[in-house]
Amino acid sequence: MDITKLLNTITTIPNKKETLLHELRPSTHVPEQKVKNLKERGTEFLQVPDSYYELLRERLKESKVQVAESLDTLQELKILIDYDDDGYLLQIFTKNMQDRPTLFLEVIQRRNHNGFGAGNFKSLFEAIELEQAKRGNL
Repeated sequence: MDITKLLNTITTIPNKKETLLHELRPSTHVPEQKVKNLKERGTEFLQVPDSYYELLRERLKESKVQVAESLDTLQELKILIDYDDDGYLLQIFTKNMQDRPTLFLEVIQRRNHNGFGAGNFKSLFEAIELEQAKRGNL
């Protein structure tokens, strides 16, 4: 995969440890369309089990948060949702870009949410394990 075709802009941001963090800044604020565009260009994303979305729908019934995007579309595209009482974020991870599971990209959009998707870690690890099992290096 030619990563330069994937990224529109890379911003380098120093973090507290004086190292550099690279952040993907998409040219559009519509994550569903960005993910569709990336898929059309050959980007492969981690697969999230449908059970994630079934449980999410049940949890959202008891939440103050109203997700503006279609949950059916987010499920189809395998976009994760993390939320708290103030808002939510949408995030999706590419498949690993090398044999070792240490390099991947994240597409993220915040809607009044300052977290980093901590609620999605379990789902992310389940998806990574599924991908490793498919490759035979679990």
